[in-house]
Amino acid sequence: MPVSIEEFMKRLYNVSMEDAIPYARVRLVSEAETAHFDAVLQFKGYRALSDAFKCLFLETVELVNVSSQLKKRGPPSEHYAAFVPRLCNDFLSLCGAERVAIFGYPYNGYTLLRNVFDSLILTSAAVQRVGNFFSIEGIEPGKPFDPLVAKKVRKNAEYCVRRKMSGDLSGLSESTRIELARWDDLFDWETHGARLSLTKAIEWMNLKTAVNGSGRRSFGGQQGRRACR
Repeated sequence: MPVSIEEFMKRLYNVSMEDAIPYARVRLVSEAETAHFDAVLQFKGYRALSDAFKCLFLETVELVNVSSQLKKRGPPSEHYAAFVPRLCNDFLSLCGAERVAIFGYPYNGYTLLRNVFDSLILTSAAVQRVGNFFSIEGIEPGKPFDPLVAKKVRKNAEYCVRRKMSGDLSGLSESTRIELARWDDLFDWETHGARLSLTKAIEWMNLKTAVNGSGRRSFGGQQGRRACR
């Protein structure tokens, strides 16, 4: 017999009860997130710098967009529709990564930065004419779109851009390129396999913290001893 939504919610409510407190376990997560957020705000100048950057970006994009509309005497540049949306999406991704990080998930925020980093490198290359907006999207003007061909075009464009922007054709010193490669590897290690995040498991597996990273463990005191019998 199908269970109604109300009955299903009631069952979830009941099984999540602990010490007469509904969803008590997850409250530990919320409390740890708030504590981490409060701790981050103690860094002098962080909030001012972060919010000032956001204001500058938003005002600049809005002014550019309005100005371009007022001066428009014909169709906009073929690259305008690629450049501005990419830039705004990267900004929103940065905001999202920041929120994730300041609420206690720094490595998860770090993985979000991987896409932002790649996107900004490609966008910067297109603006500087190291590449172009067509190739970084896998588009060949005047040709019908083929997903397989587009993937190859995009991959080749990314490879060429990386060589010119941060690789052996960039003109950067060897030490700088090595440092950039290390950061790139860190991105990969965390994005593909969470190898940095997994190191946090040492603490809670040794019963020093809760899974959420707070100092309070889910099982403790008399309740923990009863649960382990």
